[in-house]
Amino acid sequence: MTGSNRRGLRLYRSRDDSVIFGVCGGLGEFFDLNPWGVRLVWVLMSIPALPAVLAAYVVLAVLMKPAPAHRAAWAAKDTGQDDNWFEAPPTHGEVLRRLTERATALDGRIRRMESIVTRPGFGQ
Repeated sequence: MTGSNRRGLRLYRSRDDSVIFGVCGGLGEFFDLNPWGVRLVWVLMSIPALPAVLAAYVVLAVLMKPAPAHRAAWAAKDTGQDDNWFEAPPTHGEVLRRLTERATALDGRIRRMESIVTRPGFGQ
């Protein structure tokens, strides 16, 4: 379930356009179709063969991975004019810098909380 279309996208369950598990939204994004049209086709297919269509949906929901969080931001930038419409995910150095900043901020908060809790008369 991880084929690619003309833009090099992989088949994922949608995070942005998800009603139940995001299968129809993901298929719509992959094939560049309206997700509500895909949902309508699923409903129409379920009229004569409900068990088979429900089983296919559940199998797709299990096999398709959820879209990466950064992919949603990339998809919003798609202009259709060129194939280089996305920006790269953050580098390891950038991620490490962000984590260091968060750890430093958290350390400061813990130190302030500790100073309040260890004051004489706290909790009496």
